[in-house]
Amino acid sequence: MDTITTFPVPRAAPVSRTAGDSLPGRFTDFLVGVMLLWTAIPETLFDEAYLGEVPVRFLLFYAALGSVAAASLVAGRPRLSSLLGIALVGFTYMATLGLWNANDVKYWAIDASNFGGLILGLQWAQQRGPRRAAQLIRLWARLMAVLLFVNLAGLHFGVVTPPHDSVRQYSYSLFTNATFVTCVFPFWFTTARHDLRGKRSQIEQAVALAGIAVVMLGALMSATRSMFLTWTSAVLLTIAISFNGRNAVAWALTAATACSVVYLAVFGPMNGHGHLLAERLLATEIAQSYRYTEIEMMFDTLTGAILPGKGFGSRFESCIGERGEILAFAPHIAALTLWFKGGLPTFFIFIILPATRGIHAVLWCRNNPVSCACWCGVLLYLIQASMSGGWSYHALFLFGVHLNLGLVLSNRSKRCASSPS
Repeated sequence: MDTITTFPVPRAAPVSRTAGDSLPGRFTDFLVGVMLLWTAIPETLFDEAYLGEVPVRFLLFYAALGSVAAASLVAGRPRLSSLLGIALVGFTYMATLGLWNANDVKYWAIDASNFGGLILGLQWAQQRGPRRAAQLIRLWARLMAVLLFVNLAGLHFGVVTPPHDSVRQYSYSLFTNATFVTCVFPFWFTTARHDLRGKRSQIEQAVALAGIAVVMLGALMSATRSMFLTWTSAVLLTIAISFNGRNAVAWALTAATACSVVYLAVFGPMNGHGHLLAERLLATEIAQSYRYTEIEMMFDTLTGAILPGKGFGSRFESCIGERGEILAFAPHIAALTLWFKGGLPTFFIFIILPATRGIHAVLWCRNNPVSCACWCGVLLYLIQASMSGGWSYHALFLFGVHLNLGLVLSNRSKRCASSPS
């Protein structure tokens, strides 16, 4: 019989005050929620809001980061996990290297803010713990799924205008929003199954499935290959960690039905946007894509600094310019950004090791589905970042949350397994 391990339940509730329970901790949750939801607002509806010369979206991030630090101090016993310590060392190294190389101050600040999202995610998850984090992530995921649907409806009816003239219907906020829902889907669905009970569990699972279905609709409308492939990965990973004993046949039938529906939606000859997505998928040639060329240009700039990197604020000449700018501070394949900024060791620590740990958890450590779901979130960030985007504080925040919770739950499972019965 397969063993299913959920959140370990202590025999007695702790009486000490935690950072997440304090007033600054609750205020932090509010700030983080607003910070994330702000990214779901279509950029063509409102101009970028500034306070002085700083965008409001970055101010929300700085406020959340400061509130996390304040919550730790209020708790009385600030805890610095080894993972957070490694992240702070990496931040210090890349920040110092960028200043040493006299890189552009503006882009230095952007890079520092984006990597700071990882630090925020690690510390926020450390303060909340798995149960409280799961409650908040499910709440934010529901809101993001609703906003994603509203975004798609606005594009369809012309209320939201695409940023460029194209046969595709999209906005940049659509990509950010869809990425959030997709990356949290395994954790969202799995905690709904194992952390909730009765009808509440069934309703939350149905809502999670509706949310991921909206992402599929977004992939069809925007004809976005990376969105479709990440969606497929999220569904397959969730199914993989959900297989156990009596549910295996039901999940196999569900997977077969879902794949059939998606196949007809995407590759059917009379399906409009789905047909456009199919054409883009079939026409993809990696060796001839702009992203491949951009990576070659990035490594040309990195010549002589393969090992140490270039530091925060570094840029390279890119073939994929935006707004007339030919210098890019991060490649579209954002997983390689840490190599560019922090060199090969940084790339190995923050990209290769989490990928290896996540693959190991999904393939061989499925006795704890919630922990596996966290590692699925890590893998989904890396999958997305290997295709398009990911060097942003909101994406790295989720990466940090999943990474912290995955390690915490894995360690708890090991302690429970080794303790005498």
